[in-house]
Amino acid sequence: MTQQPEVPSANSPPPSARRMTLVAEKRLPEPPPGQPLSLSEIIGSSNPTTTASAATPPKSPFTQPVITQEYISRTAWRQGVIGALNVLTAILAVRLILLVSVGGATFLAWEALREPDPYRLAVLGVYVALAVMPLVWLAARR
Repeated sequence: MTQQPEVPSANSPPPSARRMTLVAEKRLPEPPPGQPLSLSEIIGSSNPTTTASAATPPKSPFTQPVITQEYISRTAWRQGVIGALNVLTAILAVRLILLVSVGGATFLAWEALREPDPYRLAVLGVYVALAVMPLVWLAARR
């Protein structure tokens, strides 16, 4: 099976005539094991006094300043509170809808029993069957 060249679609712009070229390349020496490169070694500064001192031990990537740890703990606490509020909102939303539907059913029952009429009783039955019972079932599932 021969592979056909890819044809650009009519909506795509033509490829640029300019090609990317390498302007400069800088080779850095390999750092000794366990010691990271200093910023002046990376930049290539001519001032030798700005290099890292051999007396200072390298910082471990697992140690963080106390302020950073405080920000992390505050962020985690805030996310926990927001998550709890989301769950509480979802539960209260279902319960509030159920409360409104039960209130509507109570009002319809009050109106149907004030003047008993088969049509009013039928409306109450349809409302309870189609609105209140499914909401009670949904609220019980949570």
